[in-house]
Amino acid sequence: MEPTVNDITKAAFLSGYPAENWLAVVQQLKPHSPSAVPASEICASIFSLLEAYPLSPVLLHYLCVALDSELVLPIGIFITALIAWSQSVLASPTDQTTRLLSALCALAAPRVQKPGVNLSPTLPTAQGCVSLVQHFSQLHHAPLTASVLDILLAILNTVVTLPLNPNLSPALALNLVPGINDLLDGGDIASPQLTNWLFQLSALTTVDGPGPSRVPQQVDESPQRPELLEFSKNGPLFDVLAYQVTTVLGYPDAHRSALQTVYNTIQSPESFLSQLYLSLISILANEPDGNTRIIIRAALFGSLPTLLCQLEPGQNKLKEGAQLAISGLFTQYGALLDRCDATAPITRAREDSMDEDVPEDGTKGRKNIRTTLVQSLQSVSLLDSNFTFSGVTMDHWPGRGMGRVFTEAGENGQELEAYLRSKLLSLDVPLSDKLELIDRAVVDPETHVCLCTVLHKGYTSLTASTQHLSPAPLESLAHLSRLLYTHSDVLDIIGQRVPPTEFVAAGLAFLEDVEGAGVGDPQSALGQYGDVLLLLQLLVTRYELKSGTLKHGDRVLDASYLTSSWAVYHVSDLTEPERTLINDWVKAAFDSNSFGIDDNTWRSTNPRVLLKLSATLFTEAIRKCAAEPEGAGMEILRNGVSYFEGPLLNWTLRGVIWALANEAERHGHAAQTHLDILQLLVLANGCPAPVIEMTRHRVLRLLASPYIPKANIDVNAMLRVLHPSSLGSTSTSAPLFASSYLNLALQASIAGTPIPNPARILPFTSPLELLRAPVQQGSDSVAHRNIVIALLTLAQPRFAGIKYVLSALLNLAGTMDADFLAGVVAGSVSVWIAAPAPSERALARDKVKRFVSQGEKEKGLDGIVKRMMGVEAVKACVASD
Repeated sequence: MEPTVNDITKAAFLSGYPAENWLAVVQQLKPHSPSAVPASEICASIFSLLEAYPLSPVLLHYLCVALDSELVLPIGIFITALIAWSQSVLASPTDQTTRLLSALCALAAPRVQKPGVNLSPTLPTAQGCVSLVQHFSQLHHAPLTASVLDILLAILNTVVTLPLNPNLSPALALNLVPGINDLLDGGDIASPQLTNWLFQLSALTTVDGPGPSRVPQQVDESPQRPELLEFSKNGPLFDVLAYQVTTVLGYPDAHRSALQTVYNTIQSPESFLSQLYLSLISILANEPDGNTRIIIRAALFGSLPTLLCQLEPGQNKLKEGAQLAISGLFTQYGALLDRCDATAPITRAREDSMDEDVPEDGTKGRKNIRTTLVQSLQSVSLLDSNFTFSGVTMDHWPGRGMGRVFTEAGENGQELEAYLRSKLLSLDVPLSDKLELIDRAVVDPETHVCLCTVLHKGYTSLTASTQHLSPAPLESLAHLSRLLYTHSDVLDIIGQRVPPTEFVAAGLAFLEDVEGAGVGDPQSALGQYGDVLLLLQLLVTRYELKSGTLKHGDRVLDASYLTSSWAVYHVSDLTEPERTLINDWVKAAFDSNSFGIDDNTWRSTNPRVLLKLSATLFTEAIRKCAAEPEGAGMEILRNGVSYFEGPLLNWTLRGVIWALANEAERHGHAAQTHLDILQLLVLANGCPAPVIEMTRHRVLRLLASPYIPKANIDVNAMLRVLHPSSLGSTSTSAPLFASSYLNLALQASIAGTPIPNPARILPFTSPLELLRAPVQQGSDSVAHRNIVIALLTLAQPRFAGIKYVLSALLNLAGTMDADFLAGVVAGSVSVWIAAPAPSERALARDKVKRFVSQGEKEKGLDGIVKRMMGVEAVKACVASD
């Protein structure tokens, strides 16, 4: 019997045969069977031996010699065999098998990148390669990941470049999109090539291209899928609405307007309230982060009931609908409600101080969700005070307020609002005590009206003070600002009732007046100015507010300086007073002969100018100290940096850290001094929490760069400080590409869970990209349509998506499924014309009428228009005066 490839390979290896001799013998063999080629047998035999002799240089050399003789072992066959074998190895990976896979991928990577290489992988091979990249990326080791990523890119390129892969069409490749988006969204892989491939695939699957997977639709035919033009329930619309009411206000009436829009599209209050509360409860039950759950509960039990009362005059239908909706929720979704109780947030202060408030059900210091939900609606008279439901025991709630903070106020003989004011606005109460009081208040939605009123009124009254020549208002506002930016949740809770822009505008006006007044002791005033400024910077950054100009009464205020302090200026481009300031501060803080920063320097410094020039100041200091002997220069820099670690100057660090990161990236391997200073600031005890939050992503991006020296900095210590933690914002989680978002949303729709927060879609994603984004084959088209409708109408800025699509629809017609496109547009229009503002409704009617009028005459649009006119809401819109 003729020996097999496996027999020869094993014998050659154990006998110490040179690779070239082994290959010569193998080449003389005939295929062992009609279906088995020597190339496949070579891979199987060597992989088998490598399991017994991991990382054997002899076996790896055998592979190299075989791969170099392309007729014996074509790279395409090797890749297929390697990926298939890796799947069995990864079932129970070890460090040894991981190193072995890395070595094999390193052999293959340069070979797959050769011009004209023939791979022709199948879908299982591509999917296996994605899994292999995921495995290596989780090890956080760039060299291990690089080789397998090169192989994946080579495989993917066979889908989008000519000649196209006969084994993996663009339509079939759509199955790879979720996994690739997971790689990009995980943060460990930053590959522009992967991102570009997604866009190339999207183009191939939506428009004519080399080998399109979808034939342009004949838009003048009758609907082939009438279900896409029928509208009943739209769960994603309520999910997006629920996310909206849990976020901060973009403008004063934003939440009520969104609620009213959707309310106007639903036939009955019961259906509206049932779907809205189901979405909110589902989001709460599925939210893993404790601080975010606090924010959701704040909306669900705090601000929402009051907003619901404004949807309908008289409220009779609303009250009837609330009774039926809550009864239905209790009857059908008991398990979901129980999950909310199981994951209810307990803060640090609550664990420490609420042990005495343990109800009979054992839940620590907390009513169960059924009781809280009912009582929140009873407080606004949407449920009768005697509402009962079988199997639900209501906690006693005399006077609507038996939480810990209410009890504390009663023990002090005060109403809740007066008690909160006396504690939170007093300069005599330590900051730690104030924070613990807010901890207790934020987990009890009953207190939120009073809490927000006290903090908002306190802030606006101090900023409106005309006593700017007195240090008292500045000191009080600084204390309040420090309280607001230190607590992780309170800004989000206030923001559900007061737009953050109101705080920013009032604060800017106050600081502008203070700058011209020269208040009190210059050092104290500068530090207090900084506390107020840090709050404003945090509000603008966290909530992504426009940092141009803001109006406050009759005043127009410049907000750009809050976020532009990272700029580094050439000294020659500065004004004479600015150059003087740079020189004075460099001499005072960064000079070996300096005795410190004297009162004249403090008093002559305008804080806004210092903020603007702080990054330039550090750049000049680094340049000056570079001329000193190495050790002496670094010591001078450290001494100077210490001034900026304290409360008098740490408010300038947002721009300084950004600028140092930019300079370090620019200097690359010559950036050691910038990295040393950056590390000092990030790890300093005096670096304020808002500065870390505002610079986190910039520094993390720098530390991920392979082009900066890291041997002499403590990367792990910096990562521990910078690692994303819950800072109160409900728009957490990594941004998503449109395709990844849609696939996640479709999976959620199938599983009966909420779609992801729309805030996660990358901000540069256009409505057309959203429409064209590829989704997995076989996805529910109606669910897909509903998700897109929700995003085009309710996602911020509201209705901007559908306006854009209507103007660009001619370019889409013929490149997409006509029924799907018509369903999206008709459904979006139905929501748009339900907007509560008369001006918005008039704009919607005008745009739709124009589109229909043009579309009936335009070849390519006529079929879309015909389908849309079959929808009653669109027909009524066009017929209206």
